[in-house]
Parts: sequence; C-alpha cells; structure tokens
Amino acid sequence: MAFNISRYYKQERMEFDVEVVTPMFLGGADQNAELRSPPFKAMLRQCWRIVNGGKYKTVSSLLEEESKLFGSATEKDSGKSRVKIIVEGDVKPQGENSEVQYRGTVFHPEVQQGRKVSALLYLGYGPIEWAGGKVKYKFNHFVPGDNFKLTIIFSEENKNELLKVLSLFRHIGTIGSRSRNGWGSFNLISKGAEFINLENLYENRVSGDPYQVDYAHTLGRDVQGPLIWHTKDNKRSWEEIMHQLAELYLGLRLKFPLRTNNSIEERHLLGYPITNHPISNNRKNERYASPLRMRVIKSDRGFFKGQIIHFPHGIPNRNVKIPQDSFWKNVYKILDKDTPLTRVASNGGV
Repeated sequence: MAFNISRYYKQERMEFDVEVVTPMFLGGADQNAELRSPPFKAMLRQCWRIVNGGKYKTVSSLLEEESKLFGSATEKDSGKSRVKIIVEGDVKPQGENSEVQYRGTVFHPEVQQGRKVSALLYLGYGPIEWAGGKVKYKFNHFVPGDNFKLTIIFSEENKNELLKVLSLFRHIGTIGSRSRNGWGSFNLISKGAEFINLENLYENRVSGDPYQVDYAHTLGRDVQGPLIWHTKDNKRSWEEIMHQLAELYLGLRLKFPLRTNNSIEERHLLGYPITNHPISNNRKNERYASPLRMRVIKSDRGFFKGQIIHFPHGIPNRNVKIPQDSFWKNVYKILDKDTPLTRVASNGGV
C-alpha cells in the first residue's frame, strides 16, 4: 500500500476566533447545537470549488483535485484529508423552545390573501416556528456574542491555496441551518494569517457560462463589479438587519409573479419549494437552495449591516426553458436600482 507522506510533512496551522453574530443552528443528528467540524469542512470545500472553478476544464477534474485536498471516501490512505479542522470553545447552546423577542414583521400579500408575518420566521422557518400563538426557536443554538476557536492544520504546500479559501469563507460569513438566509452569521478573526482581498480571489473565475453546472463553482461579477451588495445604512442590532434582509428578499421574490403550477417559473430560480407552487405533482419534495446568500456583518464599533452575495450556477432541473443569464441580469438591475443596497468594490474587504 502506498504511503502518502505529503499529508504529514511540514504541517502548519492557522488559528481563528469566531464570533457569533446571529443565532447559529449547528445541530447534530438530534438537532441540538454542538461545535462540530463537519459543517466547517463542508463549507471550506464549497469555497474551494468557488475559488478554483475556472482552473479546471471539467467538473470531474475539479472534484478530483478537491478530493486530493479535503479527502474522499473512494480510497483508503490516499483518500484521506490533508486538512484537519478543530472547532472548540467553552460555549453552551441555549434557547430551545424559547420565544423570539423581536416583533418586527413583513407584509406578505400571498399569505391568507395578505397578512403580516414575523420577519425572523420568514427567513428562519424550520429552526424557527410558529407554535402556541408565538414565534419560537425550535432548537437550541449558539447565541450572538458567543465566541469559539477554529483551527486549520494543513501541509505547508497548501498554504496559499487555503488562504484564498479561508478569505472567501470569511466573505460568505455564515454557517449552519438556514445560513443562506443570514442565520449563523459570524466574524472570522485571524490570529496571524493575512486575508486576501476580494479582487485577488477572481484569478480562477469561470470564463464561460456558469449556468451549465448546477452547484456553486465560481465567483460572479458583471460590468458593475462583484455580485456582492451591502445595505447602505448601519443598524444597532442584528435583528434590524435581518428584518431589512427579509423585506429585501421577499420584495425581490414578489417581483416575479407565479402564474401556474407544475412548471418552472422565474421565481423558482431564486429557490424552491414554494408553498402551493410545486414544480410538478410528482416532484413536490425536490429542493433547490437559493443561489443568493445573505449575511449580517458586525463592525468593530458594534454596528451592523447586511450583505447579499450571488454565486452564479444553474438549476438542477434540465428542462428549464427560462434564459437564466437574462433572469439574473434582471435581478442585478433590481438590487442595484430598487433597493437600499450598494455594490462592494472589487478591491475592498468585507
């Protein structure tokens, strides 16, 4: 059996402090929150694909290289990960079945002919629920202000590669259940390593049509710059930003009316399932996570702002007849002109 000595030669480590900004649902099999490395490793793998998507000509070669670094289940020793992740800290999850204190609502015209719904419930349905006439946290979670330590151990030869991956991980800045909707937002604070700015992460961006692949595999930009938007005004609480993101996301989805059942429409490209509008009668349980990712950013001064980022990729349904490139250009136009958002500069940080 071949012995892969490179996994053990000249190891280095990077250490980071992680500050929880919005409730983080890092549930195990029983949904109770715990500090676990698998969600962080999965997110780092996804970041690796996005940073390196344009470097490889085929999907299979991209995934082959990813497996060399992060491991695979297909081989024994050579299939093991070259990256070790340790998540640790003296934090205790809390809040199971507790009431959500924030009362802010958004008006949803498609719920019961139009009614107000909890902004946090709208973005967090699943780990947050309506029960006993109240909006509640269904599961325990790590709360804003919690801090824990993230350690990455790796071979020296992979250092520059992982710095790019970790820099994108910091830009995305969310993890756990409903993290695409801003839950599990965090600040990643380096203890020595220098993050790479946004512009330098575009080196291996896919140059062709990103909608031919049905998972996130490239950074996006257009003539206006990176596909990253921030809210213009700072707020004093994470709840206010989540409320603003709920209004923005709901408003965006409502820009694309649903006219029929049992077919892919434009709104489905923002994620499905959609209540009462399945893509077909025999595919009601299919899911497509939104390609838009939201985040709440906390500044050093304790103020908060929101972020929306788009990683362009295709929809799994191969029968979709909607020109996806045109659809997303329309989305960008809405976000640029019809919302309290501003683009992030390509040479800036997050």
